[in-house]
Amino acid sequence: TVVNGSILRHRPVQECSRWICMVPSNNFAQQYNQEGHGQQYYQEGHELNVDTEGAAQEDAQRLLAMFKAGGESRAEAIQTFEKWSFMSTRSSRACQKILEMVDEDAEMLIAGLRGQIRRAINSKHANYVVGKMIEALHVEKTGFIIAEIRGAAREVALSQFGCRILCRKLEH
Repeated sequence: TVVNGSILRHRPVQECSRWICMVPSNNFAQQYNQEGHGQQYYQEGHELNVDTEGAAQEDAQRLLAMFKAGGESRAEAIQTFEKWSFMSTRSSRACQKILEMVDEDAEMLIAGLRGQIRRAINSKHANYVVGKMIEALHVEKTGFIIAEIRGAAREVALSQFGCRILCRKLEH
């Protein structure tokens, strides 16, 4: 299938029926489109065959600028960070890159993931963001991760993605 000139990679076991915009439909998306950037689409479960790293870097820089702008833009950036953590490989990668760039404000940025760590650990995209949080941020800023999985360590250790998170936490 071809969308906006890009070829979709298909997974044989999963059929998807709806298209979702890669950039959330908010002021950020409107600004992004007004600046002449074409929206990148993905079909749920299928990634576009694009330069994911380069696109993720651009997305990360835009979202970080929005976060640093403060006010309503900051709140919108926090919500977008949460959505992007779960959305796709590209958006998850952008979130990971932001965590590498952000410093003292990291706690505010990751606030949207508080209370969702178990869900994130079981997500094929968000588990990488949780792993990067553990690697990139000081242990005091990520202590809530252990608090949220307390009592479910066996379940997390046996899950497909959760074992990675436990390893990262033990390493750091």
